[in-house]
Amino acid sequence: MQAYPIAPDVTLGLRAKLNVLRVFHTGPGVVRDECGPVAIIRFKPRWLLPPLAVVTSPQGIRDVLGGSDGSVDKADKVHAETRAWGNNLFNLPHAKWTNRRRVIQPLFTKKHVASFADHIGAAADALTDSWLKQGSIDVDREIRQLTLRVLGQSIFGIDLGNRADDLAIPLENARRWVYGRISRPVRAPGWLPTPPRHRLRVALKAVRTVIEEAIASAREDLDSGAELIQLLMNATDPETGRPLTDRAIMSHCECVHGRGADPVCDA
Repeated sequence: MQAYPIAPDVTLGLRAKLNVLRVFHTGPGVVRDECGPVAIIRFKPRWLLPPLAVVTSPQGIRDVLGGSDGSVDKADKVHAETRAWGNNLFNLPHAKWTNRRRVIQPLFTKKHVASFADHIGAAADALTDSWLKQGSIDVDREIRQLTLRVLGQSIFGIDLGNRADDLAIPLENARRWVYGRISRPVRAPGWLPTPPRHRLRVALKAVRTVIEEAIASAREDLDSGAELIQLLMNATDPETGRPLTDRAIMSHCECVHGRGADPVCDA
């Protein structure tokens, strides 16, 4: 039997380890720079938080999120807490994930992914032209605008660039809620109304309003370019032949809109 090396432990202090979990866009990079593409974060005492594996390589993330043998399931706190958004390919347990993946996979063939490059190039050209005219820019705001514009045109068939500022706070509040929940040793019950949970509901309402508009537009105009939404509306489960419900369509769009792949999972 082949022996596989054990992933190294992260030697950061407690506060730094918690920041790795809370700072989504740079935290995993800190771990990668110190320990490599796969590392274990352990907390003492152990009851504080369970050990966490941080996976930052593309192949590693694919193995975690796309494994077809069920060896890695979505039972960790990260995926469990994100189910507040709804059930989707990111957080569904393996058995349900397998069926749903068969429905969604055609959109992510090489042919479809290659077509997204045109949207990326057009959005980037438009923004860089405006940057040259402005002289100085807010990089954070402009990158959010670029991301939402590409996402909107490629997936939803609408331009979300002008809504970047309106969506920035809701998306950040939703992210903070998830990472706040997983990084606290003591968490309020899910049914208890708290200020963070209220902010999450407000955030989800803002995101869902945009997605509902995109779904309505896709139903009215079959040539709107909303490839993901059109695919979801026309999809049927290969085994049961049943179409996806509107709630399932919404959940998958929320996953694409709000999260994408997550590099942290329970060890």
